[in-house]
Formats: sequence, C-alpha cells, structure tokens
Amino acid sequence: MRPNGRLIRFGGVVLSLLGPIMAATAASSAAAPVLWRSGPAALAPAPAADTAALLAAWPAGAGEQRVVARFERTVNPAERQALEAAGLRLLSYLGDHTYFATLLPQRGDLAPLAAAAGLTAIEAVQPQWKLHPLLAAGREPTWAIVARTADSDAVCGLYVLLHRDVVLDATAVAA
Repeated sequence: MRPNGRLIRFGGVVLSLLGPIMAATAASSAAAPVLWRSGPAALAPAPAADTAALLAAWPAGAGEQRVVARFERTVNPAERQALEAAGLRLLSYLGDHTYFATLLPQRGDLAPLAAAAGLTAIEAVQPQWKLHPLLAAGREPTWAIVARTADSDAVCGLYVLLHRDVVLDATAVAA
C-alpha cells in the first residue's frame, strides 16, 4: 500500500506551522509573569542561566525561606525528590513551570541539581502577591465584615491558607 502524497504534504505543512508556535510558547512561558489575584508579577531570571549566582542570594543556615521558583520545564518526580534532598522543597504548582517552594536551612550544594532541573528564577514570596486586592489597598471586603468595634473599625472573617509544610506554633495560635 502506497502512502497518500496529499496526506504527507498536509502533515508537513501542519508540522512546519506548529514548530514555530510551539517554540514561541515554550520561550514565552519561561518569562511569563505569575498571575496573582492582586495582579501579575514577573520573576527576575537568572543572569545568563547562572544557577549558582541565582542561589548565592539564599545562604544556607538562615532558617526555612519561602520562595517562588521557576523552571524552564516541568519538574519530574525524581527531580523533585532530588531537589528536596538537596534542600529545595517544591510545594504548590502556580502554572508556567513555577512553584511555591521552601529553601531548607540544612542543604547541600543545590546549584548542580537546580541547574539540571532547569531552575531559571527564584524570588522571596512578597506579601502583596498573596493578599486580596482590597486588603492590599488597606480596605476591607464588605462581605467579610462580621462586626464593628466601638471605634467603627471593621472586624473581618478571613481565611488564611498556609503552605503544606508549615508547622503551627501552638503558642502563636493561642495568642
């Protein structure tokens, strides 16, 4: 049975059109902003893909540090385990190969593993990224007001979501 020439030509045309689109999509996701509820935020990329320089701003032994980490591609389960063993615990996925993460205080040489996994940006979590736009602007959402104080200040009922690796301090919770 002979292959249909029209089908082969059509497949070639489709591939020639999809190739540049796929390449542009892959390139743009590395620089795409993280879309927070409060608005988009761009992460500063590593200088010339220098992962060691990128991680130098995060010294080991400084306690757990919550960060947003972006990779050039999806991190597979084996890479995720190796990164955590080296001191970078990936948490919730944010889209575009970006994760909430925790830099652990006791960590080894993370740079080679991070480079192998394609780390392109890492930045401290900014409080304004996590706040509802009204709260960030110093206003309270009317639907969250549960009472008013004697001075007419609003008392709001709000949900606080913690990362899955946060250990609650019982004394802080009681306060």
